[in-house]
Amino acid sequence: METITFHCKVITPMFLAGADGRTPELRAPSIKGAMRFWWRAIKADLVESGNYTELKKQEGNLFGGTGDAASRSSFSLQVALLGKKTINSGERLVPHDPRKGSGYAFGPEQQFKVLIRTISQDKADQLIALFQLLSVLGGVGKRSRRGMGAFVVEQVEWNGRVLENSYPRNIDQLLALVKKLSRHFTKQGDKIVGNFPKNPDYPYIKEIEWGKPDSRILEKISQATHDLKIQYGAVYEVTLGHATRGRFASPVYVSVVGGNIPVITTLNTIPDKDKFKISRNLQDDFKRKIL
Repeated sequence: METITFHCKVITPMFLAGADGRTPELRAPSIKGAMRFWWRAIKADLVESGNYTELKKQEGNLFGGTGDAASRSSFSLQVALLGKKTINSGERLVPHDPRKGSGYAFGPEQQFKVLIRTISQDKADQLIALFQLLSVLGGVGKRSRRGMGAFVVEQVEWNGRVLENSYPRNIDQLLALVKKLSRHFTKQGDKIVGNFPKNPDYPYIKEIEWGKPDSRILEKISQATHDLKIQYGAVYEVTLGHATRGRFASPVYVSVVGGNIPVITTLNTIPDKDKFKISRNLQDDFKRKIL
């Protein structure tokens, strides 16, 4: 049995609640679901001419499957708080505007650990890279696509042995991490770009950009969202996400890494069923305001 322990620290408020939808609670299913999301987003090369059979097969082998391809997950995941429990009652979901209200969240500096067990050494290698990628590209909980719920991996242990910390500190180190999971990424200028033989119709990673440190990065992300909603109106909702007329998650994912640095991942945008067309200019304007 391969045992991997990640020692982590919250960077931005983590709005991850338990059964009552209000009390902060670290939840293994939320973390495992986020890992599954990013695994699928980085594996677009497994799709051939609209055929998702191989993608679903490998996803099921790692995470477990349902229906005709029902199978158990190849790994278990447990999560636990470390040190003092830090729950803040006044964390803003919309940082630039205090009138929008606040809620309970795990505050920055909250420490926790994630324990993964698997019987496969090969899968252990993949899971280590995948969890670290999750910690850079995304977060967990509410508004994780707008910088919330971010955390840093401070230490990794594999079967009790402390590994060299490979948490990325710049875009070149991030590319090295991405390549552990897929060879279909290269650096072009100041971006990491996905180069896939086909263009499947689902939200895979198209490019990743690394920003500059900003002590007010959450306010900056929130303000950019507000300003562009006013400027673009309904076009904003079909381009960068909405929760009306059925949920449409933003294809532009903003995370925060250590040092208050924004990392923006642009996913392949699946058109919303609306009369408005997606605006690439709007997506670019949004990213420029943050980077």
